[in-house]
Amino acid sequence: MTAVDGAEGPCPTVRTAGGAELPADLVVAADGIRSALRRAYFPAHPGLHYLGETAWRTIVDAPDLGIRAMSETWGRGERFGITPLADGRFYLYATALAPAGTRSADPRAELLDRFGSWHDPIPALLDRVRRLDPADVLQNDLHDLAAPLPRLHHGRIAWVGDAAHAMAPNLGQGGCQAIEDAVVLAHLLPAGGAPDPGPGPGAADPVPAALAAYTAARRDRTDAVRVRARRVGRLGALRHPLAAAARDAAVRAVPDRLALRGMDGLFNGFRLPARQPR
Repeated sequence: MTAVDGAEGPCPTVRTAGGAELPADLVVAADGIRSALRRAYFPAHPGLHYLGETAWRTIVDAPDLGIRAMSETWGRGERFGITPLADGRFYLYATALAPAGTRSADPRAELLDRFGSWHDPIPALLDRVRRLDPADVLQNDLHDLAAPLPRLHHGRIAWVGDAAHAMAPNLGQGGCQAIEDAVVLAHLLPAGGAPDPGPGPGAADPVPAALAAYTAARRDRTDAVRVRARRVGRLGALRHPLAAAARDAAVRAVPDRLALRGMDGLFNGFRLPARQPR
């Protein structure tokens, strides 16, 4: 998708790089963190904000290590995460403070150098990483949206997911919020399928009102999650020894029940908005 013509009209046309012109009733812009449609329709928006960290991700086989729980360890300006998958595989991720664009010749050696002396089972997992092809270790700099969009729709275009509210991965909410977007959008839009006989010529088009309701339902919630994810990242990335020690002591002092209660807004805060009258 390269452009949308007639977004403000009743039947926008999507143009693709291959030259196709596709008529649509609605365009859902799910074109990712570097959304071309976001840049086109919100040219005054500041765009992406570099969070000061680079991240590595990979998957290894380690059924013999007996790791049953996910974990994330915070160091000084560095973090290492472990997530068990099926069949003895593990999703691993690590972050470090670094200037944007920083890359090493071999990401496997970089990870071993940074995290090889950390607690078990990190060294054993890094031994599995060492056996991978370097291309199997992804590295990406971390960005989020510098500020919220003024709205999540324009004409008959609705933005969802990273295109609408790119956020740091620190809360694991990027994909979750995209799913919430999709559920709310589907809930608010008029039902598809067979033509609706409707009230006759001159009736109000329900789509603009549905998209305005979508923005009202999703903009503030997703931006609150974006801001919270950025703050958690700043906490995890503290580098000064005294600041990191104070952080670690504070985290240990918080009872589990209070820590879980602090997540209520994420996991229990979703509500479907009322449908618009039709």
